[in-house]
Amino acid sequence: MSKNIKICLNCGKKLERNKYYCSHKCRAEYIQNMKTCVICGKKFPASPSSGKLTCSKECERIERANNGKVGASSKSLLLAQEAAEKSPNSGRFETNAIAKSWIIQSPEGKTYEINNLMLWAREHEELLPGTPLQFVGGIRDIKRTFLGKRKRGSFQYKGWTLLSWSEENKARVNL
Repeated sequence: MSKNIKICLNCGKKLERNKYYCSHKCRAEYIQNMKTCVICGKKFPASPSSGKLTCSKECERIERANNGKVGASSKSLLLAQEAAEKSPNSGRFETNAIAKSWIIQSPEGKTYEINNLMLWAREHEELLPGTPLQFVGGIRDIKRTFLGKRKRGSFQYKGWTLLSWSEENKARVNL
């Protein structure tokens, strides 16, 4: 027997040929990065760059509840949604940040100057052929035809015509 008896770094068995591990399995186990679960303390395999903090779905659910990722976030989301609906930049207002200005003409020849097409369509549904969403889609299709983005487009939607539009919302000038 030799004086320098080596043992496996992973399991502690005596080594015969290999310098550090008794088998490929022991080597794989030894070099695998292990993290400790923040809930139960159990060790689990995870890469060092992984953001994983828990060993199982059950522990993950507990951890998310503890950090307010469940329940509290839904309350915050509702508050944010209420604030967005009241904001002149994002709610159903003429001053909505993505709304555009339009000038359209009805089949009867009446001209309408509009700063938020969807809002106007919802408020004047009785004038429209179909739903507000269908009407807005039809007017936008006319715009795409003018821009050359539709090969076989139309220049009117059920008698309604688009006279002009502006990418800038004219109602936002004073904001």
